[in-house]
Amino acid sequence: QDRGAGALVAGLAARIDALPEVEPLPVPAAELLAWLEARGEQQQSRDPEREAQWLLQAHAQCPDDEALAEVAASALNACGAQTEARALLWEFVRTHAQEDGAAAYTLMRWLTEQGDDDGLRRLADTYRGSVPVF
Repeated sequence: QDRGAGALVAGLAARIDALPEVEPLPVPAAELLAWLEARGEQQQSRDPEREAQWLLQAHAQCPDDEALAEVAASALNACGAQTEARALLWEFVRTHAQEDGAAAYTLMRWLTEQGDDDGLRRLADTYRGSVPVF
């Protein structure tokens, strides 16, 4: 018995097909931040949505690069994708709880701005054992 699964799968397939093509990175993932910074210094035209997409692709290739994670989250946040930005930082923080850094402090600032006391407690608990001063 199908019970609607076929229609659900067809609907999901249609949504996937409607997604825009992923544009390849203009430079290797490890070089993307420097490349974007150079473009900004040269005052070349920039596309925040495209750059956010590139940053997410680079982050997927270099998941331990904290600067890349933090900049990708900031780009998402600037594009209005606050939920996705926070989720990216939460994932980074959870997988890198042995040391605090820019990603943790950006997440802390955003949680503070939102008045998310429960989120702040969870963040503090994440670092309680490894970085108690945090």
